[in-house]
Amino acid sequence: MFNPSKKVFISPNCLQEKNKEKLILETLTKQKIPSQNIFKNVDLDIANNGDYLIRCIGSTIQVFILEFMLNFGFVTKRIGEL
Repeated sequence: MFNPSKKVFISPNCLQEKNKEKLILETLTKQKIPSQNIFKNVDLDIANNGDYLIRCIGSTIQVFILEFMLNFGFVTKRIGEL
């Protein structure tokens, strides 16, 4: 699901519950995402096309891909759940 060369941004609300944070970090480790590409915040100033955003919505952990658009900002496309 993840390209290890891309950055992964974890939404702060996912970090409020330790079990969700643990599951996310374990999954990213299994997917061989380098720790320097994992950000425990959302900083769009350093994000690029194709980077990932993980959001926790209710009891689900959803994964989105970021797409930046000229003169529009960015959009997210849901690609799955953990």
